[in-house]
Amino acid sequence: MIKANPQFYNNVSRYYGNIDLIKVNINDVNKTFPLMLDNIKFKDQDIKYFYTVDQSEEGRIDLIANKVYGNTRLWWAIAIANLIEDLLDSPKAGDVLKIPSLTALEQYL
Repeated sequence: MIKANPQFYNNVSRYYGNIDLIKVNINDVNKTFPLMLDNIKFKDQDIKYFYTVDQSEEGRIDLIANKVYGNTRLWWAIAIANLIEDLLDSPKAGDVLKIPSLTALEQYL
């Protein structure tokens, strides 16, 4: 198990604590990602597009990850790209989020 960075997600976050690895299919190739990676800084060229949060998605970055990546467990990439620390309070309806490409995620493996 991999430990989440306690400075990034506090102990009331649903994403805090022990976390594991996930497998994601990218271009018909299975890749393994840690659920939370330390010290990632996405660059402007890593951003695939921007996503406007719907009211039904407030505080549910995992639902947004499922919509844009097809996997709820890639929530951390969106959180890091948007400097979101409190996932119980963010994102809000109407927020525009940066969505990193899967290619950008691969460079941190």
